[in-house]
Amino acid sequence: MGKKMKNKKADLKIQETAFMLLALAMFFALVFVFYTNIKLSGLYAERNRLYQERGVSMLSKLANMPELSSAEGLDYDSIIALRNVTGYDKLFKGLLGIQVVRVYPKKEVITIFDNTKGKNWISYSSYIPLCQLVFEEEQATTRCDIAKLIVYVEQVSAGARK
Repeated sequence: MGKKMKNKKADLKIQETAFMLLALAMFFALVFVFYTNIKLSGLYAERNRLYQERGVSMLSKLANMPELSSAEGLDYDSIIALRNVTGYDKLFKGLLGIQVVRVYPKKEVITIFDNTKGKNWISYSSYIPLCQLVFEEEQATTRCDIAKLIVYVEQVSAGARK
């Protein structure tokens, strides 16, 4: 009888140890899940910061591209022509869209390209002069209006993992 009791106590001790090891493994798994979640949120924040830098730098690049600018500002006719050119795809990589919105004297929206549908995005903009060569009374003059150059970049949240 004494031997049977010792076996039961030993079995109970083994069972306690197994449950403790299982609880410890579950605790470390939970800690690992929280750690990776914190690290991933940091990665998403860094990715958004890089997208923001790209968007802001693209504003400057587009405003100063020799193909699009004239002496006074961005050339209206070049902007219109850019909508039909596909050679700039590598330059626009990472952007979801580019628009030029003429603000004054009349509102006009010129969409160069737009891939924002169904995506989470944020826009960055800058005011620019938008100039156009016009012919009045047999004389060529440059008319400049106030416009807004807008670039759209992807905004990634931790909940929207691919």
